Amino acid sequence: MSNTFAVMMKEIRSYINSPIAFLFSSMLLGLIGYLFYMDFFVRPVADVRAMFGTMPILFTFFLPGLTMRLWSEEKKVGTLETLLTMPMKNYQLILGKFFACLGLLVATLVLTLPIPLTVNSLHPLDFGPVIGGYLGAILLGASFIAIGIFFSSITENQFVAFILTIFVGALFTFIGLDVITSKLPFFADFSLLSRFGSIAQGIVDSKDILFYLTFVALFLGLNFMTLELRRWR
Repeated sequence: MSNTFAVMMKEIRSYINSPIAFLFSSMLLGLIGYLFYMDFFVRPVADVRAMFGTMPILFTFFLPGLTMRLWSEEKKVGTLETLLTMPMKNYQLILGKFFACLGLLVATLVLTLPIPLTVNSLHPLDFGPVIGGYLGAILLGASFIAIGIFFSSITENQFVAFILTIFVGALFTFIGLDVITSKLPFFADFSLLSRFGSIAQGIVDSKDILFYLTFVALFLGLNFMTLELRRWR
């Protein structure tokens, strides 16, 4: 665990010492706030569904920008080989990078708390869906981060990793749209969007949690395989 923590802190410092963390958090918060209040002042309903409703789309395009450099940059500057020769397990390197990204996302989500608190001051909220929404957002974000880390591990071109992550993330998200699931209902079982929608309504089903954890484990496992192959070249 100490190695995982060391890698995580290294990545967090890297984010903080560059404009990445500031740009990611400020732009994501700005868009979440703008889209929420634009909807809030139009609808005569005091809830925060609009805030969580924007997150799948925003995560699709923002989180790849956070993950695209994680392995690609190590390859480009030639530090990956040094990392692989250090007394660390591959899973420790992967988890360290994963939790660094997830930590930045969670910190950004915490900064959105004034939105539900403000709404609650105007009209009492049902905090079940609010808690479910944040839980769903963390699980959804973790899924996009896992996809991004994997694609960053197979190319040294950050732009290619960015595009591949958007494509695959969008695929697993938008197959859950009503226009698709109405004709192909089984797609809902594999959609990040469908699972998120259920949790964000306050319906926390263990099957949805297990789906997200399995999804994250799958892509982190693929990342593990790419590093193992590189070690043995």
